[in-house]
Amino acid sequence: MKQNKGGILKSSRGYLFRITVEGKQKSVGGWQRTRKEAVAVQKNFLEGREKSGVDSFDVYSTALVRSAKDAFNILQEAGIDDPRHLVDATRLYLKQSPVGQTKMTFNEAFDKMEDCDRFEELSDKHKDAYRRYARYLAEQVPNGWKTPLNEITTDHILATKDACSKTSRNEAFKCQKHLSYIFDAFFKNELRLVEITPFDRIPAVRKPKDIEKKELYTPEEAFRIFAYAVNAEQKRPWRPLGLFIKAYTGMHSEELANITFDMFGKSGEIRFEESDAFEINIPAEYMKSRQLHSYPIPVVLRKLLMSSPWFLKHFNSIDPKNFLMGIKVKSQFKDRKLWGYTSRKVSDWMKDWCSSCDVEWRGNLFRHMVASYGYKELWNENLSKTQEAIGHSIGTDTTFKHYKSKVTGASAKKYYNPDNFTEAFMNVWSSMEGEEVYRPDKHEFDTVKIKYVDKVRKELNNTLAFGVGERLMIGSKTGKKATKKTKKAKSKLLFGMGL
Repeated sequence: MKQNKGGILKSSRGYLFRITVEGKQKSVGGWQRTRKEAVAVQKNFLEGREKSGVDSFDVYSTALVRSAKDAFNILQEAGIDDPRHLVDATRLYLKQSPVGQTKMTFNEAFDKMEDCDRFEELSDKHKDAYRRYARYLAEQVPNGWKTPLNEITTDHILATKDACSKTSRNEAFKCQKHLSYIFDAFFKNELRLVEITPFDRIPAVRKPKDIEKKELYTPEEAFRIFAYAVNAEQKRPWRPLGLFIKAYTGMHSEELANITFDMFGKSGEIRFEESDAFEINIPAEYMKSRQLHSYPIPVVLRKLLMSSPWFLKHFNSIDPKNFLMGIKVKSQFKDRKLWGYTSRKVSDWMKDWCSSCDVEWRGNLFRHMVASYGYKELWNENLSKTQEAIGHSIGTDTTFKHYKSKVTGASAKKYYNPDNFTEAFMNVWSSMEGEEVYRPDKHEFDTVKIKYVDKVRKELNNTLAFGVGERLMIGSKTGKKATKKTKKAKSKLLFGMGL
């Protein structure tokens, strides 16, 4: 490589040696009276640079010099001042480095993995899973746990996976997933025990989906769950309300856990005459896709929201003289979470509700139900509109291709028809006002007595006009009268959803 010798600059001040280092002009030795003195400075500098070997680093010079400086700083912090110890430390590292220990056994490598900080931070559930699948692999290699790490091949991995596949496809998937993480994340990247892994030649696989186990809930079953939830949670109306939002928007549980009252409509303001006002706007940081998304509020969900005194107590009328103009969130509730529970709570409660009302628990499938039923009833079998509404990647055919063939137009219409909520159901739902407001962020209740305006209730009791000319019937009997009637109609509420 041609050496960079720099040059001598002449001016009225004298002679100056300058050289380009890492793309920048550098002056060395200051101004000299004669050219001979400047050349001497140049000679001394270049000789020192040649001895350091910096010019032999080629394009990697900057990174290598910086790394060497960083390494020496680490030694200095440890009390070692002699630069020669940097060389000694490098030689010692190469001798002790696991990369050079070609005979390190699988057992020794796994012990190192269990001792590292990254493994310690895992939950007990994940630790047990890694140990279990490592044990399965040890059963497939020639010398078990004593097999050298570099002798474990792709064939051994595939044999372990095949053994797990005899249990189920899902077990085979989890086997490959966990073993891949052991070798790539721990042995290769975290501990640097190997430079290549047996998984370099195995393509990644997607989790298999057993479609037959994911039969959608029928509209009758869904309404049965709704009815039981309303009856069982009369003192906690936000629980069934969260269920309704999920059931009719297809919202992810993680997104539901973070919605606040000011996300309804346009910054917490819903003008009934504006067709695009009925939506829930989720910021990008809460979305699974990490993109801002607006979930449309269908008519059936509007009815449930606008007949919930607990929901409406967080809002004021936009115009006190005309409540039917719209509502806006009260200032003290703008950042208040409506739900705030962890994502698993919906599933946990649904299991209990299903068990209590004799509906087979088949999983939290409401997102699939919105995609399937909404595809038929709301979006005229338009795939892109359906995907846009539920926040799914547009252009793929994976959203609900396994379900739409099983959904009939009649069942979709029934699921989204607000008239299928009986009078008994609406009487209970429209009486669930309560005085306590849940504070999910503090995991406690605030006893907030918010007087519900009789005039507002009176106007909402009969009809509520929307921009597209729809008129939704709201439960008209509330308070003590509704409670008495509800007790008499309890069985009708649970089993007579008008279906």
